[in-house]
Amino acid sequence: MKRVMVFAAVIALLGAALPALADEADVKRAFEARHPGVKVEKVTKTPYGGLYEIFVQGDVVYTDEKAEYLFIGRVIDARTRIDLTERRLDELTAVKWSDLPLDQAVKTVRGNGKRIMAVFSDPHCPACRQLDTALQEVTDATIYTFLFPVIHPELRKHSEAIWCSKDPSQAYFDLALRRKVPEASANCPTPIDKNLALGQKLRVNSTPTLFFKDGRRVRGWRNAEQLSAILDETSR
Repeated sequence: MKRVMVFAAVIALLGAALPALADEADVKRAFEARHPGVKVEKVTKTPYGGLYEIFVQGDVVYTDEKAEYLFIGRVIDARTRIDLTERRLDELTAVKWSDLPLDQAVKTVRGNGKRIMAVFSDPHCPACRQLDTALQEVTDATIYTFLFPVIHPELRKHSEAIWCSKDPSQAYFDLALRRKVPEASANCPTPIDKNLALGQKLRVNSTPTLFFKDGRRVRGWRNAEQLSAILDETSR
């Protein structure tokens, strides 16, 4: 946190010093010239510190108008404590819900199932287990779980066995929450390879990664109250 606060302080100081003389195209050209081989996807002038936000290789960094300095870290709103960098990443990496191949996911329906979300998850991922625990308290939701065995790829057969089970949803939560290995043999066609390729395409670089109906991406687990609030907001 100390490093983040120092970074935020530097941003604040720069705000009084840097005039906005360049446009996004100029900054893009300057940045790419200083970093040969790096392709910038998007440049956005920020309202803080006279800095420009650079979206590159699936991440956000910041630079000045001449791309002479590179700032790597999180920008935090000191009043609200909101992580502005994370918020922008979620916006920049949003996906269309209709583009998700839901037939490749394990479907779990709770209550009326009206609120919907998708999650890329490895059943052996500790953070995924925390999410799955929280999901036990979430009602009236449909959860699409893309089996994504990247934390322990050597245990991929467990994810394959989940898919091949008579009740994949039950098998998933039995393994994720109760460490009960599926009894089914991993001898049926599974979407695991497709899920891994999809995750790469969507820049899923951590588990769990959640997607919601409005295209929002959330990295990491959230508690039941937070999940319900996001589901209410995104399922309107």
